[in-house]
Amino acid sequence: MYYAIINGQKIPAGIKPVWVKKQSNGVMVLCGEKEREGVVIEGEAYPFRGKKGFDTNTPEADLVWEEETPGIIEQLTNAQLALVEQYERNNGLEAELTNTQLAIVEIYEALIGGE
Repeated sequence: MYYAIINGQKIPAGIKPVWVKKQSNGVMVLCGEKEREGVVIEGEAYPFRGKKGFDTNTPEADLVWEEETPGIIEQLTNAQLALVEQYERNNGLEAELTNTQLAIVEIYEALIGGE
């Protein structure tokens, strides 16, 4: 999960943060990770340290990645990964899965940023 450090406070930014950049006409727009100049947290756009051009009253943010449970995907068993693959091949047909199996699929999708 990404965290933004703003004014010394660590704020969760999610697994897939909303990236923004400022266009030459001054308008903030959503963008991809490679073009990012800032991040949106709780509806507010924060520039990354050293990126100028945002509202001068907005504090700068440092972004850090911290894995909540280090190596959790690597800890999934082959059977659990096979279950996820089967689920994806069946286009998400949940009727054939138990609640435990669905929970495994949901955890996996959350870890990889899926739906």
